[in-house]
Amino acid sequence: MKYPAYILSVVVACMIFFLCILQIPDGTPPSLQIPNLDKVVHILMFFGMAGIIFVEHFKKINKYNWKQMVSFFFRKEKRPFIAISPFYIGFTFLLTGLYGGAIELIQENFTEFRTGDLDDFLADLLGITLAVLLLLHITYHKKKSLNIKTDK
Repeated sequence: MKYPAYILSVVVACMIFFLCILQIPDGTPPSLQIPNLDKVVHILMFFGMAGIIFVEHFKKINKYNWKQMVSFFFRKEKRPFIAISPFYIGFTFLLTGLYGGAIELIQENFTEFRTGDLDDFLADLLGITLAVLLLLHITYHKKKSLNIKTDK
């Protein structure tokens, strides 16, 4: 069954939105209170969202199926590939960053039980940055294993 392009990215974005505007009940037991846990969650959510966008775009431009994607990323397979352009990387960074900022503004202005937080927004940007760095690392090493000249 063929799914629409970027459907997983849209589903993850919707899940993040609902998690971020969800009312969290008071009274968390002290044993579960971990300092800055919410920042770690923001980093992981936006790392995941940016990573999924990159994976879906990579799949689309290379015309891979999911089995080929798994094989490409997790095996030492020497398959030629089209790398994601720096423009698309920047566009994804900007788009997901604006999304994180919009969520914080919505929390601040449209909910009574959540507040917007600059630190949460910075954690979102850190998660996106980590996804970009991982993408560049994987692309560089795959090109190196294929003996493709890299820009340096």
